[in-house]
Parts: sequence; structure tokens; C-alpha cells
Amino acid sequence: MDQQQPEQGCNRFNRQTLDFLIGSILKKSFCNQISALLWMNREHMIALIHHAIAYIDSGDRMYFVVSDDTLAERSVYLVGSIDGDLIYLVTLLKQYKMPPNSYFIFLGDYLDSFNPKRIDALLLLLCLKLRFPHHICLFRGHFETYEMCKAIGFDRISEDQRLIQSFLLLFEYLPLVGVLGKFLCIHAGISPFMSDNTFLNHFVKPIEIKRMNARERCLLTDILYGIPDKDLNKLFAPSNIYPIGNRFGLRALDQVLDKFNCMLLIRGCGCRESSGVKFDFENKKCISIVSGCSIKHINHANGEYTLLSISANNAWNLLSHYTFTISIKSFIDRFIRSLRNIPNQYDYPERCKACQWIAQGKQPENVTISHTLLKTFAEEMLYPCKLHDYFSIDPRIEQYMYSELFPSCQDFYYHGSNQLIQAFPYSIDEYPLMKPPMLARNGRISRLNDASMRDELNMSHVYSNRIIRPGYDLEQEEEQPRRIPSQQIQQPQENNLQYLRQCQQWLQNIVKPYLSNKYRVERLHDENNDNE
Repeated sequence: MDQQQPEQGCNRFNRQTLDFLIGSILKKSFCNQISALLWMNREHMIALIHHAIAYIDSGDRMYFVVSDDTLAERSVYLVGSIDGDLIYLVTLLKQYKMPPNSYFIFLGDYLDSFNPKRIDALLLLLCLKLRFPHHICLFRGHFETYEMCKAIGFDRISEDQRLIQSFLLLFEYLPLVGVLGKFLCIHAGISPFMSDNTFLNHFVKPIEIKRMNARERCLLTDILYGIPDKDLNKLFAPSNIYPIGNRFGLRALDQVLDKFNCMLLIRGCGCRESSGVKFDFENKKCISIVSGCSIKHINHANGEYTLLSISANNAWNLLSHYTFTISIKSFIDRFIRSLRNIPNQYDYPERCKACQWIAQGKQPENVTISHTLLKTFAEEMLYPCKLHDYFSIDPRIEQYMYSELFPSCQDFYYHGSNQLIQAFPYSIDEYPLMKPPMLARNGRISRLNDASMRDELNMSHVYSNRIIRPGYDLEQEEEQPRRIPSQQIQQPQENNLQYLRQCQQWLQNIVKPYLSNKYRVERLHDENNDNE
């Protein structure tokens, strides 16, 4: 159970404080190259993150649409991964129209995997998000996940755990998908579960495992880790580069674009070409953009930074910039002066949701799902049954579960009548879940069954050709007994209704924590009635 901690309120901002932070980041972090972790007041940093969370929670949906009218009113710029590159970000702001005359969409990956302490670009983006809330949108990238933050050492950039928790909580609020006119914008990839524009409606901010089912975790994983594969001859397949997420082929891309009535998929990651841009398929319906530069990459070493501009007539254009045409000091002074004439567009909340979340003692968690975890998760959702010393799985449920988890990945399908039953090759004593009630009876049942009887039991029935599982109506079954084929064995008298209920309770304890409502099937149709 989560430990309650005393709630610590964060500082409330006003416009002057926010403008001061913007100017300080430009002068100290950009000009003097001093990390914000060294000079910025820690409470100001936490308050900045919390206010950004509050606005994103109320103002930005996980899936949003920008109409053609909005595209016609102002310029729209799509920015790929910036990898903590503050130099690029400032160059971008200088080169192109500043809000409110333009609309910037950043497609994720704000952290530098080789130097996680480069957080100045992200802090500047949060400041600009609060200063121009309707003109800047921050998507979530795969670096903005708990597992990646741990992998690159982001969770160790400071000893202040409240600061780390604030950053990780922020990432759980960031949008995932956007449609701008005829352009589908996403961080990494598409998913088999992107059936229509309602596919993210059930996501609740902040994203937490306890409020997600397997489908939603797979969807989130594919969006953040998906990879285009021009050589893939099927719709989707497990990634062969990462141990997480799917690859998608050209046919899958065409289908998803048709569903969303879009002409181009714009990704914000995965390209380390010298120009920072790459077409992933020959038909040029998928483009990958990396805009910034990690400290370990030589990309854009000559000062070339790539972004994409789109307009209402479905036109798009790649843009780049090389050097400043005015002095850095002149640009910063002019930018700070312009902020004084722009009114505040965001009302700061009286109570801070982020402070309340941290005060509850909640810990960050891994909401994506790897191939290994997904396989284990799928197996745990199957309804096992005890047949003497072995477990058997009803193949209809196994096929159903794998089909649901991987609707277009035939790699995971089970085919053929020879695979109707999959028997586990280990004893029930070794089953890695919990101690079942059968153990005390195992020896007595073993003495009642010889080898031939075990062969019968290993077919497709449990005590009358059925699967014991949560929701099974045993009393109704007792009133209307099933017809048992004559070739099936007579069940021992010990297998009475009380014993079956005991088994049912055991299976409920195993399966219930892992199932969403969608998977809590009351019972399967009888095979004999499938054609009725």
C-alpha cells in the first residue's frame, strides 16, 4: 500500500517569474553553457514542471486534431527529436516566427541519452508551453518513459527525488498522437490497435498500469517504439531491433493512413542521416525527422537543423538553418523585450495535482510492455486447469488471447489440430504462481489414475470436458449436467462440487489481477454448438 507523505505545495508562478526563467535559461544555459541543475532554484524548477502538468492535463488531449482553418491562420512547424540540444532549440526560435504567429509541435525525445543532465532545452520548452499554451505542443517520446529514464541515468541526475518524480510524472501526461489536416503525427510508429480516432479515449491521465489493459499497453508501446520496415511483407511483426514494440510494413501504413484520412505519417525519431531526415518507404508516405543533436552524434555538426513546415493546402516543406545572422545577445534581448508585450494566457491553479500525487507516495512505473513481459502476461491470462500432474490450456482461449494481443502478427498464432492442447512439461508443484488446493489431493488422485487414464485426461476436458475458470456457473452446471461421451472415463467421486469450487477460487486468485473487463469471459461456447 502506498505510504502517505505530507503534502508539499509548490511555488505559484506569475508572468514575471516565468519571463525571468526564460531569460535566465537563454543567458546562463545557452550563452554561458551552465547547466540549469547548477544555477536554477530547485523549488522554481519543480513548480515549473507542476504548472506544466496542470495545463497539459486540462488543455492537451492524448489524441488531438488541428483543423485546416487553424493551419490556414498560422504557420505550423513539426520538430523531431531534439536530444537535449538547447543550441538547436534557440536557433529554431530565432529563425522562424515566434508564437503567437506560429504553432510548434515537438515530437518527443527531449533528453540526451548520453548526457541526461542536459535538461535545459526541456525546461525552456516548459516555460514556452506556459507562456504560449495554445501555440506549443509537446509529444511524448520513448526517452520520456520510466524504463528509458532509468537506462540513461536520468533518474540519478539529482538527489532530490521530488524533482525526479515531478519529471517522470510530467511524461505520463504528454500527448501521443495528433492529426494536422492530412498529416498523422506520432513519435515512433503505428499500432495494430489504431482502429479509429477513438483508440485513445480510454487513456486516463496520468497513465498508470492499474488503469490500463493489455491492449492499451501494447498501443502505447507501439506508438513510442514502433519501427518502419520497408522489407516487411506483412502488416506488423515484433521489432527485430528493440526487445519491445512492433515493426510495421507498407500495407499497415496504408491502412492506418486510410483510417485517419491522412496522406503522410510524420515520425519524430529513428533517423541519424546526415540531413536529419529520411523517407522510410519508396512511396514517401512516411518521413522520419531528427532535429537536434546528442553530444555523442556528429549529425548537424555543420549547424544544419531540420524541421518540417505544413500548411492548410496539404503542402509540406523541409526547412533548415545554418548560422545566426544577428548576434546572440541582440536576439536574446529582443526576445525578452517581446515577452513583456504578450499577456499571460494561463491561469495557475490554486491546488497542485502533482504535489498531491507525490504526497500519496506513488512511485513511477513502467507502463510500456516488452516482448518478454507480453509473452508472460499473455500466458498468465490463459485459463489453466489441473489434469493430474500437468496443466493443459484450452486452445480456443489461447488463440483468442494471442489474437487480441497481436491482431495482425501471425508469428504468434497457433495453427493445426495437433496443437489443440498445450501441456506444460512441469509438475504443478513447479508452477510459478501460487500454491493450488490440488496439492493435498495430488497423491490420492495419482493412485486412481493409471497411464491410460492420464492420456484421456490430457485431451480437452476437465472433469466433464470443460475448463474451470472465473465466472463459471457451477450450480447451473449441476442442475443441467453435460453429456459425457462414452469413451471418456468415469470421474472419481472425490471431484465433487465443493472441490471444483475450490479450484475455481484458486484460478480466480491467479487470473483476476491480470484481466481487464474485456477478457473476463464467463464461459466458452460448446464446440458442438459453434455451428448453431
